[in-house]
Amino acid sequence: MKRLVLIVVMFTSFSVFAQQAAAPSVKQGSTLNYVVYANGSEVPLTVTVDSVANDYVKLGWRISGYGSGGWIMKKPSLENGNRNAWEQPGLGMDTELPDDQVVLLLSKASWAALNKDNKTEIDQQVYKTSAQEQGKEFSIDGKQVDALFIQTEAGDSKMWYLNQPGFPVLLKIQGNRAGYDLELRSIE
Repeated sequence: MKRLVLIVVMFTSFSVFAQQAAAPSVKQGSTLNYVVYANGSEVPLTVTVDSVANDYVKLGWRISGYGSGGWIMKKPSLENGNRNAWEQPGLGMDTELPDDQVVLLLSKASWAALNKDNKTEIDQQVYKTSAQEQGKEFSIDGKQVDALFIQTEAGDSKMWYLNQPGFPVLLKIQGNRAGYDLELRSIE
């Protein structure tokens, strides 16, 4: 009987652990494989985390059959950027973002506001933290990811960010006013 109770307790503990969201680490050297949904097409986008420092981040990007380039974010962007760089980046070159823009990241100010006030302004829209609907949590390869879910009050634009305070990477956007959405498929 004691053995049966022990097995039940172990199974229950394992089940609870297995249901917890994974927190993959994204850092310098990571490769992020996205799919961009644009005009009814799916376009693969590969992003590499080339360089990370407190005051500087460089991301490389590559679209097969099109080309590659990079984005550079400096301290003002990383600290306070509240607009996403949705414009097409320069082909074959590194594009330094303006001080109010970030790409595929949340600025430190946005992260702090979401954690303190449960809301922040991004792309001239107010986003609020929200609980994800059961069964609609963000996952990669069938494994739920520990994500910070935010949406506009109307719910017409939704974003999922990796719940990693030092490097909160955009996992997915749905209802992007820029006209295309994207979703992270894998992290290497």
